[in-house]
Amino acid sequence: MVEYISQDQMGLGHISMLRKIMTKKMSGRLHITLGSGETLPIYFRSGGTLGQTTIENLRKTISLPVVKFGWEEMENNDIKGWRSPETGLSTALTNLSISVDRLDVYKNTFQKLPALHMKKTPFHHFNFGDEREYQSLYKLSLSSSSFDIKPYLSNIKFEPIYLKRVRTVLFAFLLGHLTPAPKQVEKPKLTDKASIAARILQRFRGA
Repeated sequence: MVEYISQDQMGLGHISMLRKIMTKKMSGRLHITLGSGETLPIYFRSGGTLGQTTIENLRKTISLPVVKFGWEEMENNDIKGWRSPETGLSTALTNLSISVDRLDVYKNTFQKLPALHMKKTPFHHFNFGDEREYQSLYKLSLSSSSFDIKPYLSNIKFEPIYLKRVRTVLFAFLLGHLTPAPKQVEKPKLTDKASIAARILQRFRGA
């Protein structure tokens, strides 16, 4: 029996579920109910998509409001039309149209993410349609050990660029390329006496 999770039309719990399916290489069927009432099955095998219908349903799931979703774990032995998580998602996102209202929902959610780290990934192997934007995001991540996604999604004057950037963040997020940055642990400051004692100890050890 499928246990459904309800959310309002601004909710993105299903996006977190998609990330989990793809990064943990899960097999089964994701049940999606759109705001219009339409229901969509999305089939996965080892985190990858199965069949062209799944790709089309994934496109709708990303671009339209979702009010309910549920996951049903199952083995899919038929590998016909199987695409890896990277290839399937790239196919679904390439040239995907998303309304400005929906883009705003994604932007407002992603801007709440903590400081991020971006994994070094050979993205050119995925044939992702917004490759240049992916390169820009990756270069931004190299500016320091962690980075804030807000500037990348802010003050964008042209809607086509806004669309490409949101698709790019979705691509990186869903595949697990974006992860929370490790917290910096501050070294305790030594008092004058403690630092002197430490230097003496280092000399004693031959440091």
